[in-house]
Amino acid sequence: MMNTMTDLVTLNCRRLAVAWGYPDDLQPHWRLGYCQGDGVCYYGRITSSEIPRLVEGMKARGRLDERTASVLNQLAATERLDITLRHTGRYTHSGCTDIITDDVPGYARNLQVRFETVLREDFDSLCDEAESEGYSLLDARWPYPYFQGDDRKASLLCRRTGHLTVQAEITGYDDAEMFFIDDELAYNCLILPALEQDVRFPQVRFSVTVTETGEELASRYCDMFFRSAEPLRRAFSGIRHEVKALFAEARHSLEERRQIYHDIRLAV
Repeated sequence: MMNTMTDLVTLNCRRLAVAWGYPDDLQPHWRLGYCQGDGVCYYGRITSSEIPRLVEGMKARGRLDERTASVLNQLAATERLDITLRHTGRYTHSGCTDIITDDVPGYARNLQVRFETVLREDFDSLCDEAESEGYSLLDARWPYPYFQGDDRKASLLCRRTGHLTVQAEITGYDDAEMFFIDDELAYNCLILPALEQDVRFPQVRFSVTVTETGEELASRYCDMFFRSAEPLRRAFSGIRHEVKALFAEARHSLEERRQIYHDIRLAV
């Protein structure tokens, strides 16, 4: 079930690894905060039955020639090749994962060394790509410059009249529970548009306040979807129902306050 941005980034890490030929049960381990040591790595086991698919992917990426790929597949077929990815550090970049090839017969030691070298290069590239896409997804949820941390938010919209102020701000919640409950839908309808079409999907808090006092009359959260290059007014046009509901709530709140003030005056 897809319900947080953490799940969304993790799903993409797994899908990317599978697309590269790695097993679908490798565990991604990531931290993406633009800090030293942050990044993406994976840990788990690649069995002999899973190696041919990885070898095919590495060959397609130009890391293995036909002859080497053939020998590796032969070793895997005799169950004489097994790979362990072991996380060894407290950081999350690829350098914190040891790559260990087991059960290789003595006559293939030189091949083992060469394979470990190109596998390390391929694994590092996978982790770099997963890191880059992970940051892109987080930026899509909390796009700059509208969101730069909880204490540095810029308004998407701020309109003031003599009496009321309408404002829209991107929230800092790691909450995507309103998206999809199916991984396939989340990948095709959220992840791919964000990575391939530059779609943003922030959660926005709308509020209506009394301009003079700052008293809040109504507020509402909703998810917006827009491309970074398109005018924001087009994005707002897609949530007209939510905006109308916000104004209706604000009007109701105003009417209640007027009635309260009226009752107070009568009582005095």
